Amino acid sequence: MKRGKLELKDSDTLQDIYNKLTIDGYLKEPLTVDEQVLIYGISKWIRENVGVER
Repeated sequence: MKRGKLELKDSDTLQDIYNKLTIDGYLKEPLTVDEQVLIYGISKWIRENVGVER
């Protein structure tokens, strides 16, 4: 992710995150910093643009 925009390599990172999840949603292993930053960036974008309320 660069300047808040998804890049082609982010699809690989998302696939890596998916592969680390169990069927119950738990992690098989810790996320890397890149994976954590990508999740944070996506969630921030959703919060700002989709109007998710807490």
